[in-house]
Amino acid sequence: MFGDSKGKQDFSDFRDSPALSGVKASGELLREFQQRGKTLTCKPATVLFTQGEPAKQVYFVVSGVVILTLPLSTTKTMKFVADEGSIIGIPAAVSNAAYSMTAIVWTDSELIVLDREVFCEAVAHDPALSSGVLQILAAETRSARLAIAKVGQTGRE
Repeated sequence: MFGDSKGKQDFSDFRDSPALSGVKASGELLREFQQRGKTLTCKPATVLFTQGEPAKQVYFVVSGVVILTLPLSTTKTMKFVADEGSIIGIPAAVSNAAYSMTAIVWTDSELIVLDREVFCEAVAHDPALSSGVLQILAAETRSARLAIAKVGQTGRE
């Protein structure tokens, strides 16, 4: 779950990291991405976005693994795993805020990228999409809270 944020990132233990949400996108959300998005093939170490950047896009993980990192201190980083069926960037896109984490492709991956405005407009006009996004956001919130609680229990920074 944790890594050393100094120097080269080491994600060799990412399998111990919590899932970003644990909830996979609905068929409706997948179809929306397929119809309106652009497919990307990404190699490991590709940075999709960095913490603090304005949210411009949302990513659907078709295949592969993306690691999301959140600095806890100057020496510790919390990692979350997004794999097949995950959507990355929803909180920042919906709130029109900066990304709160950095997203790095970990394995060869296929993603579908959708511009923030297109994503938000589709969700605003389709109750099924809205419901799916709410489920994902709720699951991400729960996953983050559990990870924070684990940090508190282990006495780590």
